[in-house]
Amino acid sequence: NLRNADAVTVTHERLAERVRPFNSNVWIIPNAIPFGVDQYDEEKIPSDKLRLFWAGGISHVNDIELLRNPIKRISSLPVMTVIGGYNNSNETSKRLWDGMVSAFTYGLKIPGMVLTSLPVNEYMNHFSHADVMLLPLEKTGWHGMKSNLKLIEAAAKRIPVIVSKVDPYIDFNPPVFHVERQKDWFEYVNLFVNNPGMVELWGNKLYDWAQQFSMEKVYKKRTECYSSLLK
Repeated sequence: NLRNADAVTVTHERLAERVRPFNSNVWIIPNAIPFGVDQYDEEKIPSDKLRLFWAGGISHVNDIELLRNPIKRISSLPVMTVIGGYNNSNETSKRLWDGMVSAFTYGLKIPGMVLTSLPVNEYMNHFSHADVMLLPLEKTGWHGMKSNLKLIEAAAKRIPVIVSKVDPYIDFNPPVFHVERQKDWFEYVNLFVNNPGMVELWGNKLYDWAQQFSMEKVYKKRTECYSSLLK
């Protein structure tokens, strides 16, 4: 398929390098969202406690396991956990999801919310229950080929992010808290707990950084790509 295509679009240079041996006409066009439109608005539901947020699917079972031990320490702090995307539609999904919820909530010992999966045009509503987003990710070749979309989604709601220091969450030098050692998860969460003003400060920094991924800007590059094919 790559060889037969007139052009190939990818979201970053690492993936472009993998494609070029098959097709030299590669365009790097980042993922983008329409900031402020529909579900991508800045609506936040207030909370008395700092809410630690994660959302995704069962393909991230191993990633969530990275948080199991740090969450034990974090359970001593005055926080809540919010996990989005829960799906028990079959036995396998329920078993995997229950394990992920257990890892993220210290066996439900931390108060919080488990939000069921939403349609693609509503999923961002989960982010309205977040104060700080945790993004654990294993360092693998597969993950490294993904895009930084999760950071852009968090930015839409001005949610600061604590994230594993691995690709694709290093691209474009984002203003996030990069985790290099397991104890960093606790230390960064503790920092937010003791400095509440950091939530707004770093949420705004991420929002400003992410404007380069606004739909209005990125579509121009996509239009340029398609126009070149039509010529």
